[in-house]
Amino acid sequence: MARRWQRWGRLLGVAVLAAGLTTIGSAAQAAPEPPPPPEPLVEGPPEPLVEGPWPPSSVLAEDPAAVTPPDVVTTFATSCPPAPAGVIRTAPGAGRRVALTFDDGPGASTGAIVRILQDEGVTATFFQIGVNSTTRPGLVQAMAAQRFLLGNHTWSHPDMSTLSSDAQATEMDNATNQQISLVGDPPCFFRPPYGASNSTTLALAQARSMAVYNWSVDTEDWLAGGSGDAFWVNRIITLAQAGASQTDPVVLLHDQPTAMPATVAALRPIIDFYRDRGYVFVDLAGRTLEGQVAGDWDGNGTVTPGVLRGSTWFLRNSTSTGVSDVAFGYGDPSDRPVVGDWDGNGTSTPGVVRGNTWFLRNSTSSGVSDVAFAYGDPSDRPVVGDWDGDGTVTPGVVRGNTWFLRNS
Repeated sequence: MARRWQRWGRLLGVAVLAAGLTTIGSAAQAAPEPPPPPEPLVEGPPEPLVEGPWPPSSVLAEDPAAVTPPDVVTTFATSCPPAPAGVIRTAPGAGRRVALTFDDGPGASTGAIVRILQDEGVTATFFQIGVNSTTRPGLVQAMAAQRFLLGNHTWSHPDMSTLSSDAQATEMDNATNQQISLVGDPPCFFRPPYGASNSTTLALAQARSMAVYNWSVDTEDWLAGGSGDAFWVNRIITLAQAGASQTDPVVLLHDQPTAMPATVAALRPIIDFYRDRGYVFVDLAGRTLEGQVAGDWDGNGTVTPGVLRGSTWFLRNSTSTGVSDVAFGYGDPSDRPVVGDWDGNGTSTPGVVRGNTWFLRNSTSSGVSDVAFAYGDPSDRPVVGDWDGDGTVTPGVVRGNTWFLRNS
């Protein structure tokens, strides 16, 4: 504990010294270069899996002493599979998988993060602090309804390795009860604050059917301290890209009570980076986000819903509850889906964008694309529409706030 305090003190001292040095020199001198990324400075080897910030109160929306935990009977194994022993640091599933994880929420930037994830068709896991969930209960419920995986990050974010068995159990159970009170189901995944655990922590989590997940890629986004400066955005992106050396990275990000603009700004580039390298985004339960699509699938002039699960399309020809009328596989799970009447016959059919290559199909069935072409950049956001009113849907891309539309 003392070493952690010393580390933050030295980091603050370096930042203050750097700020003072940038004021030295004459007005005729060129502006100084941006400071290098701050690195944790420790005497001797660093502690394993160190993350922050410290102290715990810095990530709490309320004083835990002023918040009464919900009086809910904790259920351990009714909804969760048996938990494995030990700590896991790899994304689940076969092939190239990446799991984005966000700690310490819900917070001021959670809504912006969720909107980006939904827009990109990407899922994630959110390890939430019980105290913080009491301040934004509606947001927690909305995230669960949108099928984002919610995990247990304790009630008040302590260093669990310093607590007694009873105190650790209370931290877990209060957070679990808080989630049950809001969404009805207990969390099946647990992440100890700071990645710090001991054998007691692991045994208690396993007894509660919670798999313990840490991470393999640390973006250190919390060090931005609420700044949205490009220096921090680029640093977060660069650190996140380290996961490309792994088959199944678990990326650590945050959505703390105060706004995190650098994290929000870095999120799309991080998604683009992994998507362009063929990674499939999964939560820690191994699920991909169920995408929503809509189109006139049967050509009767009415737009009806569909869902995309992995690379399987489930389309329905009425706006009512029921099973799909058409189901087929098309594209890869890491592709971005688009829907349009590509041949002008009055029927909506699927397409996918992979990097900057568009693969369009003229029927709602499995098979190869009828048209394939390159348009835009891999980091662009694809959009489609009948831009010239000729009855045929054609591609477009959005880059920043500029739209580039094509009529063929």
